Amino acid sequence: MIEIPAISDIASAAVLVGALFVVRYLVAMRRIWMTVGRPRGFVIADYWRATQVLAFGPEFEPDRRHAARQLYVGLAFLALGLVLFAWLLTLEVLGPFFVKGNLA
Repeated sequence: MIEIPAISDIASAAVLVGALFVVRYLVAMRRIWMTVGRPRGFVIADYWRATQVLAFGPEFEPDRRHAARQLYVGLAFLALGLVLFAWLLTLEVLGPFFVKGNLA
């Protein structure tokens, strides 16, 4: 019989996979900026440009799409992991109240 891992393990794995995809996104953006030229300073909008069509010109469109895919998948896994952790925390905090009130 297949054993399902604990929810905390699934949440940890989702956060780790999401973080790895975000690192891949940062590497893809670095590759684009090495050719196009990196803007000065740190502005979050510069990182968000990968989601806009033709943001770096038509010659960098495949690289931009690759970076956007890495960002979307990374954010989805991070959100999944954080939601699972929030659910576990809520169960831990509110669980005794449900048991005490015979609601569980």
